[in-house]
Amino acid sequence: MLKKTVKVDNRLRYRIELDHDLCQGHSVCIAEAPALFSLNESNASYDQIQLITSEIDEEQSEAAFRAQKYCPNGVIRVLPIEDS
Repeated sequence: MLKKTVKVDNRLRYRIELDHDLCQGHSVCIAEAPALFSLNESNASYDQIQLITSEIDEEQSEAAFRAQKYCPNGVIRVLPIEDS
């Protein structure tokens, strides 16, 4: 069975995944997409990034793809949401 990408109001929808175990809090994603990522300050050896929202529409996707591209540790994935 073929999967279809979900469109809402004729817009594509995406899901952002962030691997918290590998994130080192460089904050490049915040610079690229401040509406999607924030800094979670902690007592650990480095701060970690937190997702503000994990589901976005096509309008926010350009910033999310830039965050994915420029993440120094490659811990961000932006994936289309598909019908099952």
